[in-house]
Amino acid sequence: MSDDWLTVSAIAILAACIVTIDHEAIGHGSACLAFGGHIKLLTSVYFDCAGSRASVAAFGPIGNLAGATLAWLALKLLPAAHPRLRLLLLLVMAMGFFWEAGYMLYSTTLGEGDYAIAARAAFGALAWPLRIAIFCAGIALYAVAIRATASAARPFANAGALLRLSWLAASVAAVVATAFYAPDRQAAMIQGALEIGAGSIPLLGRFRGSGPAGVTIGRSIGWVASAAVVYVAFVATLGHGLPWAAIS
Repeated sequence: MSDDWLTVSAIAILAACIVTIDHEAIGHGSACLAFGGHIKLLTSVYFDCAGSRASVAAFGPIGNLAGATLAWLALKLLPAAHPRLRLLLLLVMAMGFFWEAGYMLYSTTLGEGDYAIAARAAFGALAWPLRIAIFCAGIALYAVAIRATASAARPFANAGALLRLSWLAASVAAVVATAFYAPDRQAAMIQGALEIGAGSIPLLGRFRGSGPAGVTIGRSIGWVASAAVVYVAFVATLGHGLPWAAIS
């Protein structure tokens, strides 16, 4: 029996929205306000905080790592009788960890982004020994996340195909959402493709499921409808971009 492509895609889109909110809104946004700053811009790929510390940059990654860790812990406790919820938690865990692993490699290679900003705020410069250390941490996080993803995906009958479809749906959803950022659609779409698509490329790997004895994802109108509502709200807010005046 095969997985229902529509329900799987809906769950993947929900996961992409959650990890983006973890990074941009919960991570960067809450830290900005907690440190007395004012949010100037909040989108699915851009964040700008005025009147606060540069260390706010570190809290985007912290938000994603915390969200992914909580999803991993929830997977340990959730009974196997809830395959759709288990898939959502699996994808939040995988995409959250993969996003940050890829971001470590990107940020240290190009000397820009959250990790580079946070390193300069803490140490005054992104020296090469620190770059190498963060780069190696990114590779290590990829290895740990791939192992955790493989373990969590094993109960599914068609794990490899399931995760490949999830990657495709989440990546397309992330890019489409950024297309609504009018000031610079092209740059925003590239960032969206990097964060979810490029970062989570390991989801295209050869993950093994349990075959005929494993569980599959059946059609659920409730999950599809819920994902549609959440995604429309996501596009209208973080996809389009919220100016600081609307949320400060």
